[in-house]
Amino acid sequence: MKVALTGCRGFLGSEIAKYFRSDSSIELIQNDIDIGGKSFNAGMEGNYLLGDIRRRDICETLLKDTDVLVHMAQSNNPFIADSDWVGDIEQNLIPTLTILDSVKSREKQLHIIFPSSGGTVYAPHQDESMFNENDQCFAFSPYGAQKILLENYLSIMTKRNPQISVTILRISNPYGVLLPIERKQGFIGVSLNKIKLGLPVEVWGNPENVRDYIHINDLCSSFSCALKETSRYEVFNIGSGEGHSVTELLDIFRLVLERDIDIKTIQSSAADAMPTRSVLDIARARDKLRWEPTVKLIDGIKEIVVRNAIK
Repeated sequence: MKVALTGCRGFLGSEIAKYFRSDSSIELIQNDIDIGGKSFNAGMEGNYLLGDIRRRDICETLLKDTDVLVHMAQSNNPFIADSDWVGDIEQNLIPTLTILDSVKSREKQLHIIFPSSGGTVYAPHQDESMFNENDQCFAFSPYGAQKILLENYLSIMTKRNPQISVTILRISNPYGVLLPIERKQGFIGVSLNKIKLGLPVEVWGNPENVRDYIHINDLCSSFSCALKETSRYEVFNIGSGEGHSVTELLDIFRLVLERDIDIKTIQSSAADAMPTRSVLDIARARDKLRWEPTVKLIDGIKEIVVRNAIK
């Protein structure tokens, strides 16, 4: 199976690339923008194609004879998207539409796996029930609106071209590695890195907001299962199926580290626009993808702390 992976240097893309490279049945072609010579090549393994997917010729070269496209390339998050609407469209929406436009009339079969957002596409519930894939979608942020828009474009493609099939993975909040402290997304990875560096943990918005967190190993295995999906168009929630507040996460940090931590609370209109509770119903992924998360939150956090010698 020949798989093209965009965004192979990002947090999620790089982890998925490593996971796919360990599977001998996959011929992986990795793509990211060319930032200049050896800085890209450092630490890279396997085959890759440098180039900006806003260029149609790059898209066509990348997807020639490809069986599956896993489109991970993106540079936004809810906070960046909210602050620069036009820049977000130029950097994220246009490249995705360019690569989709290059294959919409494809005559050879192509399966597309697209990571959407389990936390920003659903209209809020009045109760505390989990979100399932049949729930109404209504974005309260530009980030979520863009995900819904791209899901719709992908659905249109499958209706117009029988050679194209699509699997949408609506992902919860992934964690599993330390993340740069300037990032505005990835609370667990950013916070543990700040703790390691002796900096306060930044809490954006209400600390009682509840989110669904998924370990990166479980996320990668869901993409592996999605490679085998045969439906023309299908949407799956990918999460843990459990909810935890930021307050609970801070308590887990204290428990694992066996000490107190410094906290800095920050007010944010973008954070306030997010739903107060977002937990994903993953029954469909269990049933159809035969996928199951295996890493418990406290175990995943302990592993990060031990591996990175955080004290």
